[in-house]
Formats: sequence, C-alpha cells, structure tokens
Amino acid sequence: MKSASERLQSLRKLMEKQRLSAYVVPSQDAHMSEYVADVDAKRAYLSSFTGSAGTAVVTKNEALLWTDGRYYEQAEQQLSASAGWKLMRDISAPSVPEYLRKVLDDGAQVGIHGDLISVATALRWDRALFPKAGDSGVADITNRDDAVDDIPEDASGVLLRPVVADLIDDVWGSDRPPRAFNKVDVHPKDFAGQSSTEKVADVRRTLKKEKAHAIVFTTLDDIAWLLNLRGSDIHCTPVFFAYVVVTQNKVMLFARESSFTDGAKSQLSQELGCDKIHPYEDLKTYLGELSRETGVDTAAEPASKRAKREAEDIETKESPFRILLDPQSCALAIQRCCIAAGHRVVPLANPVRRAKAIKNDTELEGMREAHFLEAIALCEFFAWLEGAVKGGAEQGLDEVRVSDKLEEFRSAHKDYRGPSFDTISAYGSNGAIVHYRAEQETAKVLGTDSLYLCDTGGQYVMGTTDMTRTFCFGQPSKVQRTAYTLVLEGHIRLAEAKFPNATEPAKLDILAREPLWKHGLNYKHGTGHGLGAFLGVHEFPPLIGSALPASSAGSGPSPTSLAAGMVLSNEPGFYLSGDFGIRIENVVIAKDVSAELPDVGIPRENDAWLGFETITFVPIAQNLIDLDLLSPGARAWVDNYHAACMDKIGPLLLERGSRETYEWLKRATAPLGSVAE
Repeated sequence: MKSASERLQSLRKLMEKQRLSAYVVPSQDAHMSEYVADVDAKRAYLSSFTGSAGTAVVTKNEALLWTDGRYYEQAEQQLSASAGWKLMRDISAPSVPEYLRKVLDDGAQVGIHGDLISVATALRWDRALFPKAGDSGVADITNRDDAVDDIPEDASGVLLRPVVADLIDDVWGSDRPPRAFNKVDVHPKDFAGQSSTEKVADVRRTLKKEKAHAIVFTTLDDIAWLLNLRGSDIHCTPVFFAYVVVTQNKVMLFARESSFTDGAKSQLSQELGCDKIHPYEDLKTYLGELSRETGVDTAAEPASKRAKREAEDIETKESPFRILLDPQSCALAIQRCCIAAGHRVVPLANPVRRAKAIKNDTELEGMREAHFLEAIALCEFFAWLEGAVKGGAEQGLDEVRVSDKLEEFRSAHKDYRGPSFDTISAYGSNGAIVHYRAEQETAKVLGTDSLYLCDTGGQYVMGTTDMTRTFCFGQPSKVQRTAYTLVLEGHIRLAEAKFPNATEPAKLDILAREPLWKHGLNYKHGTGHGLGAFLGVHEFPPLIGSALPASSAGSGPSPTSLAAGMVLSNEPGFYLSGDFGIRIENVVIAKDVSAELPDVGIPRENDAWLGFETITFVPIAQNLIDLDLLSPGARAWVDNYHAACMDKIGPLLLERGSRETYEWLKRATAPLGSVAE
C-alpha cells in the first residue's frame, strides 16, 4: 500500500497531465451519503483522516483538510504532517472556494469528480471561484465541458472542472476494495406503517403538481424508505446501493438484482409493477433515453394533445421532458447527464425526505419499542460496568473491551440487527475527542479517577436508537460536576421547550447552549439530528445546529422545519481538551402540545404548538450533578425522568429475570439528594 507521501505524489502527477492546479476530494459518495462504504472512502484513503465530515484539497504544493469542530483533535492525530498535510479548522479558515480563489492564478482549473459534489454545492463554489464566468463565455458548471481547453486569457477567476473519471481511483488502483452488494429484503408494512404503493402515489402527486414527467431519487435512505426495503451495503446503515426513477406509470430501479431476495422482488412487482431491476451502473445511460422509454414522442403526438400539454407547461420547444432533481442531494454528474440529453431539469426539494422524517403512528410506536429494548440492554451494561470498575476489576477493562461487552448485551435480543454507528467508548482525555473511536493501540483502561463517555446506538427491525451517557465511577472534581450540571441544564431546557409548529430547529439551539454560554463555555457540534426508522442514525431533516439552513428550491413550508412526528436527538455537551468529555443525549419525538399549554386568559392564535416527548429511558449520573447549581425546575425534571425510567424499564428487567440490574436501576433513579454519593 502506498504511503501518504506516495499517494500525494501519484495524484499530483495525474493533476499535471490534466492541467489541474488543484484537486478536491469530498467525504461523500455518489449518493451524498454521510457514512460511506469502504470502496467510496476516497478522502480517508488519500488523507488518512477517517472522520465522517471533511474535504481534502491538493494543490501543486499543499495538501489541506477542512473539517468541523467535532474532528479537530482526531484530524490532528491522523493527518500526516511529514507528508505535508495541514488542518483547516472551518471555524476560522476561509472556505474551500475562498482559499482556492486566493492562492490560484486566474485561469487555473480545479478538478472534482462530478459524482461527489451536489448540484447546489457545485453552483455555489462555481460562483465563488469564477463570478463572471458567463461574461467570459464559459458555460455554467451544469453544462460545462469536462475538458476545457479554451479559457480567455483575460478571464478573472478560477474554473471548477467536473472530471468524469475520478483521479483517486487511479491512485488507489488495485488496493481499492470492491463494491459490496449485500442482501436486500422486505421491510414489512407492520413496521413501515405504509405500503410502497401509497408512498409512490404521493410522489406521483408531486409530479402532477410540478407538471413534470419524472423524478430521480439518488439518496440511499430515501430509496430504502420509499420502496420499503432494507439492506446492509453501508456499515451500520440498513441501505443498499441503488437509484430510482419514478414517472406517472413506471418505477425504474437501478441496483444489483442478484442481491434482492425473492420476497423483495415479489413486493416490487406486486406493489409497484417493477418487474425488472436495471444494472446499478446504467442510470446515466438510461436518463439519456428516458423520454423514449416513457413514450413521449412529440413527432407522432396529435396536435390537440400537444397543445393541451403546452398550455399546462408540461413541455417547451427547448425541452420536451421535465425531470425533478433535488439540488441539495443530487450529484452534479446526474444533472449534467440530464441536460446533455436535452431534458429540462426542475429543481425541487426531495419530497420523500420530509415524508420520511415525519413518522407515522406505526413508525413512532416502533421507535418507542426500540428504545425500550435499548434501555434494557444499556441498563444491564452500565450496571455490570459500574460493578466491574468499583469492584476493582478495571485492570484490563479498556475502552475496546467495554464496547465489545456492550454489544453482547444488546445483541441478546432477537430483533437487534447491529449498531447504528460505531460506539464511542471514551475514558478520560479520549472523551474530549467528540467522535472518538476506540482502537486497541489508543484504548485507555477505565478507572475511578476520570469520566467515561459512552455514545452508542442500535438498529432494531422496528427502529433506530442513539444515546449518550457520561459516568464517573469515583469521586468527580468540582470542575467536572459544574460542567456536567450546565450541560444537564441545557439538555432539560430543550427537552421542555414549547414552540410554534413549523419552527426551524436551528432556532432552538440556543436553549441547550445558554447555560454554558453564560459561563463563556460552548461545544463544537450540533445539538440535535434526526433519526430514521430502522434507517440512518443521522437523518436530515431535522437538524438542531447553530445556523439556519440554506433556502431550498420549491414552494410551501420549509422542508427543514419541525413538525409533529419528527424524531431527533437532544445532545448538548462540553469537552475539555486533554482532560475529559461530557455529553447527555436522549432521543425525543416532536408532538402537538397545544392542548397542554396553560390557559392564562389571553386569546391565542389557533396555530399548533409543539413540544418533545423523550423516549430514551436510561438514568443520568447523579454523582456528577451539583445540586447547588441545578435549578429547582431542572431538579424536578430529573426526578420525574428517573421515575419514568423506573416505571417503564423496571418491570421489563424483572420479566427478564435481571434482578441485579433492577436493583441498580432502583438506586440510580432514586430522588436527587436521597442517596449518599
């Protein structure tokens, strides 16, 4: 395998052949996935940085990595300084296009593989790099030749060039792992709550409303949800590699047919009339022939029918075929293919994403059940762990062994299908690395002199879970107790929030941060993310972060605003570099609380109001709470929450015969101040 320096050297040779002054390697795959399969981990291969978010940029003389605050410490550890890699912290560094515009000469070309950048990002970067491209006679990025030879000498800008063949593939060569196509099976309606027929019917209503002929779905979780199928092509995420095109009379699926079970094929045929699975690699070829495939033949069309369609603006002389694409999630290469075929591309926020985010009653019940199962496993695990550490068995009990033990408890249930992400099992200073992953060479042995942070989640057939707890098995310091209590206050403020329907989730972010902000403290990650129903542990929308989302194409309510039925995390934290990390995370369901609001005698508008239902039931560490710092309202919330944990999980533990864990839960959920530390 090539060294870090050799990989850069090979890439720069290829760049020189293609007259590229810089080459950009994003994190995502052709489906804009946050987590990618090994075959698509191109940025990780090139840079050695394995975090889920980051962009690598290589110029003739520099190798740079942009990432966010979750990964600063990890990137510092993994990037090879000897090979010349430099970390660009997104909070203070210029953006990628700003940097490239500054360091490259006018007329320079920046290469990026068109499959690995969304249409929206490509357009934004293109405008930043070459603001007056049109004035210079250079085509728009969505319709630009992939081998530009004639750039005006007086051009004032840097050209973003979408290459067809990714240079990283050549650098990686035979060492690159093959693409895995694993089994794809049915996700039953008993868990989905809605048939794929009903879901596709909703999509076709969107087509009719937008007067479009087809819509292309490229994001894997949306495809899995739409078709009521699940796979395992990406680690910890039950999705499969596929593309889907929906028209008014057809559903075209592009995947590996041999991976589909007979049940999956039967469901596709019976519910959607999809009797043929096209090769995964054939989407772009098919898009070029889509109008003929769907029977739009303007030459043979009767004049009366043509006039009617023109009146409805279904077609124009320039483009007889209208295709809906989401610029935020569709790869640039897909849109370029559609335009090259003469289709008119209509930008529209993916309608499946919001439908998927707003869970139906069946999905919500499944999420609640999954979190009950998760709570049982985690209570058994934490009871065992506390006993092992306090009992002096911590020798050899390192972060990896502890994480493996957790998996033993969780996998005991028949409906468990695997972790929803790699468990963050972090003791002491490792806890300050937000997305730390325990490995044998870096694993710390647990003890009683620092904090243990465990961020973990599971995939169950009825739902997906995610939870973080921070414990101290000894005597915590004043600093640790203060920080933990401030984080807890923020967690509770968000858990108790009431807000108007359709509120942008980013507006709630300050509720969780304010207790820390009052003391000049903060954390460098988002406060909450959506969760799928036996899908991705990170689902968008919703997203509770420190910035409002960019506007999306289309009309109507914002596709990112909160609605009843959305499931998301509540996870503020605090991290003291080189010392410890704290995070408290529960999963909540947004619900209508209009009828629960107190009547104060003032007329209210009839708009719906939302709040949160917490569905995680695992005790919070009482010995880390400073009761003198905790507000009375927060103290009442903790006691009520612990009472709910005991009420809901205690009987389930007794049913399993887990008497020792039941006694641990009873102690852990006692009213605050009633148990000696």
